[in-house]
Amino acid sequence: MPRPAHLQLSARYQPAGDAQLVGGDWYDAFLDARGTTSLVIGDVAGHDIDAAATMGQLRTMLRMAGHDGTASSGAVLTAVDAACDTLEHGVFATALVAQIDGDPAAAPGGARAIRWSSAGHPPPLLLHADGRVDVLTDPVGLPLGVLPDQPRPEHRCVLPAGSTLLLYTDGLIENGAGPAGARDLDQGLERLVEALTDAAALGLDELCDRVVGTLLPAAGADDDVALIAIRVGAAPG
Repeated sequence: MPRPAHLQLSARYQPAGDAQLVGGDWYDAFLDARGTTSLVIGDVAGHDIDAAATMGQLRTMLRMAGHDGTASSGAVLTAVDAACDTLEHGVFATALVAQIDGDPAAAPGGARAIRWSSAGHPPPLLLHADGRVDVLTDPVGLPLGVLPDQPRPEHRCVLPAGSTLLLYTDGLIENGAGPAGARDLDQGLERLVEALTDAAALGLDELCDRVVGTLLPAAGADDDVALIAIRVGAAPG
């Protein structure tokens, strides 16, 4: 994980309970040449070695597309989507790229400006310091590997000081810890929002552990789960 000034990051990866199900979920975080902190979350369809191999390739391609800091979040996704036909296996994947501005002057008061774009991925969640949770349900683009020429919607918002942004893959809200499970994505998202509301006062690592422990069954999830969180206003480094 990078260690940008006044930002704290934490992530978790939980493999599926069935060891034979090799998954395509991933997360990434890096500082580009302009000091912007980029977060990436993604999920390749399938549970086999091909999905895992494609995941590794997409992760590298997304990092390379954003490394010099000149491309916006949507442009990064567009560049990678255009290159998907060069991969050995067909691609169908969701992904989300979020760029947190490295210049504190872009959003005064200790807040940070963020630009993000989604290729069919579940919505980011913004947890405020007082426990309020915003589900960022802005329009999303098509998954990677479908129609690379389609425009990628981009969105901007402000992360207030003390707030936390959570990105995750769909396995987190498809796996229910209750007796009957929570297969419905809307129900799963509601459970995730509730878990975050009750965890606003926790440290970031504790918060991630709470989310995983609350939403995933003790016996193991049916799908891989990746999540990454960033909190604004942490001490430098």
